[in-house]
Amino acid sequence: MVVDLKGDHEMHYTYALPGTAEYYRKTGKFADGTVLVKEVFGTDHGPMTTGDAHWASGTKVWFVMIKDEKGRHPGNPLWGDGWGWALFKSDAPNKQVATDYKKDCLGCHVPAQATDWIYVRGYPGLSSK
Repeated sequence: MVVDLKGDHEMHYTYALPGTAEYYRKTGKFADGTVLVKEVFGTDHGPMTTGDAHWASGTKVWFVMIKDEKGRHPGNPLWGDGWGWALFKSDAPNKQVATDYKKDCLGCHVPAQATDWIYVRGYPGLSSK
């Protein structure tokens, strides 16, 4: 659950192929070719017997990252710092809208630079067992 810059609550779900978390737990890094998809939902909330409950209400955007240890796309503004970066909005899910990862993506990921630009702290499945 995230409170965005406007004070709105969002729910973030991140998806990866089977084996991704296991590889990360063993090595402390993401394998070349790893695909991560983060789906961001808006939320609704209301009183429940347990208190104020929040739930996902509709997809806002999808962020997609592809691990690229080999630098396969030099000069492409959507590939760099070890990843391919993409953004899809829910009103046009077939159109990738990011134009330059340094301008459109990297700014939000600066606090996660030490963990390969990924916010691993929020994902207990990546912790060592």
